[in-house]
Amino acid sequence: MLYFRETRQTLLLRNAGLERNWVIGKKQLLPPNQENSFLACLNYQGLTEDRHQSRSTLQYAGVSEQNIRQTDFLPAHTVAAIRFTDDFRKLELSWNFRIFPKTPGWESFVEVSTLSFPLDDWRTDNRRDILDAIPFETGSASFHLASFRAGTDLHNEFVKLTSHKLKKGHELYLDGNILRAQKPDGSGLILVKVCPGPADRREKIRANFRITDNLITVLGWGIEPGEIATGKKITSHSLITIPFSGGETGATLALRNFLKKRWQVSFNSPAALIVNPWGGGGEYLYKHFSDKFIAREMEASAKLGATHYQIDDGWQAGGFLPDLTILGRVTDKSFWKIDRKKFPQGFDRIKQVARKTGVNIGLWFAPNVNEEYRNWKTESEILTAFHRKYGIDYIKIDGVYHRSREAEINLDNLLRTVYRQTGGKVRFNLDVTAGIRLGFLYSPEFGPVFPANRYPQSPQDCLRKYHPNNTLRNFWKLSHFIPPHLIQVEVPNFMFDPAEFGDPEKFSYRDNDPHSPLLYGGKYCAALSLFGSPLAWLQPSRTPKELLDEYAIVFAAYKEHRDSIVKGDVYPIGQEPDGKSITGFASILDRHGYAVIYREAGKISSARIPLPFSGSAKPETILSDTRTETKISGGKLEISLKDSRSFALLKW
Repeated sequence: MLYFRETRQTLLLRNAGLERNWVIGKKQLLPPNQENSFLACLNYQGLTEDRHQSRSTLQYAGVSEQNIRQTDFLPAHTVAAIRFTDDFRKLELSWNFRIFPKTPGWESFVEVSTLSFPLDDWRTDNRRDILDAIPFETGSASFHLASFRAGTDLHNEFVKLTSHKLKKGHELYLDGNILRAQKPDGSGLILVKVCPGPADRREKIRANFRITDNLITVLGWGIEPGEIATGKKITSHSLITIPFSGGETGATLALRNFLKKRWQVSFNSPAALIVNPWGGGGEYLYKHFSDKFIAREMEASAKLGATHYQIDDGWQAGGFLPDLTILGRVTDKSFWKIDRKKFPQGFDRIKQVARKTGVNIGLWFAPNVNEEYRNWKTESEILTAFHRKYGIDYIKIDGVYHRSREAEINLDNLLRTVYRQTGGKVRFNLDVTAGIRLGFLYSPEFGPVFPANRYPQSPQDCLRKYHPNNTLRNFWKLSHFIPPHLIQVEVPNFMFDPAEFGDPEKFSYRDNDPHSPLLYGGKYCAALSLFGSPLAWLQPSRTPKELLDEYAIVFAAYKEHRDSIVKGDVYPIGQEPDGKSITGFASILDRHGYAVIYREAGKISSARIPLPFSGSAKPETILSDTRTETKISGGKLEISLKDSRSFALLKW
């Protein structure tokens, strides 16, 4: 075997700097220096334990390794599995470690089937369901937590970062999705629990991570006791474990290298510059969707340099999104027929316009939330048929509300089946703005994540009113963990007519608003997307020409340099955006690189910004909206931007 080493008394799992050891004794798999495996390695309360005798009921049944070819969105990999049984419960459990070639770390998850329901009290609020328990020198380590929160319609803090230390003899509960456990020498482990954020969690655990003396315990399988049906296999949420060295920068690089392999399909997908008209006002779309309107929109999108025009909610004959999410309507095939009153020829005419303009058709779709997505096979046929007939290859998934692990698995089946049935030609944008969804660390596998609904035409005091400083701050913070080009960045029409939406005084930007996009200008707002996945969140045929022209200049630079930027190691650099900072992103590849620097609304015009792994160079300014002076020396970028609310895209 390639990754396992087994003797009569020991088991070793090793992959590129990461290893785990167990002792084999009396048909049980025990951690080193542990008398028994109760609550030590793997546990599901009431299913894999005898709590009266404080022992595990799992019987070690051997290991296996299976090489898997690329399937659906998963690249080629090996599944190294540790098998367990329980004859009393007629239980079979496989603890799987997904290992990618030449990639340090692994992704682990549990598959279990049983003829016995979990026992014990299902109502307890602090369940001892253990996904893994990892030996680690916790006493001198520091712990850095990233807690993600979807449902961004209701808040403006997409990821919260905190740091912690363990007091000797105590336990420390940390509730988030990514934990960086770092030793004093800068080495350590990154643990990524691929699951909803704490605010959307269903299972009754106290937190995702528990730190005690020399042990990090990962809690929660993502499965509630009532979801374990007898005789049916169910799969847990997964845990990614990655070794790193070199402190925070080394951890960022190690995580990025693993995700580059894990999300290989979406990571290596061609650039997509998508126009979605919902950002210009959904009520207008409901009233004006037609062949003629979409044709005008696609022609205007071509002038922007867009690759796709995504037809949002309102194209379908059966109703609108609120019918599903508010009225609880159950959909069928007839719901997803094209509305012939709006589109008499279906999308045939739009397909002709797509060929003429070179702008591909994208689509909005809301799977059947009210049946836990159990009709995923039918809906996969609907989406596959749209691809085959109209060439639709980017689909926005909206209206998701996961009430069970079954719902999560069914939706996952839908996405993977469509990918497989279309020969890998369809990508998805998963919306994380509302409902209960698997969130920021699940979505990028399938395509760029859609993080937020922010509208210039929202009322002045509304959280969802677009401000470029908020867009930059959330994008910058997310980019520490998610490759930036897998995050959509909205570029809206902030030169809209407020009177169209009601009282102009209520819907316009205040004159004294320091972060009104009117003060930043079109090039700056578009430039926020240069290292991301640009989303023209507007109706281009109704957007002022002068704004479209500014956007087109920036988007042309994006399309020219995007592939080179993605090839490098990309980092957020500079200060954390706070509305007054000098901040940005850098892409480093050997001695070459790119950087985009933003001077927000502060008075300071210059900065010396550390660049990871860079020596000295003379940068070229590719695009800017102000006068810039730059130099790279000693691994630091020295830059001056004359005007506030300005940017510069650099190359060396």
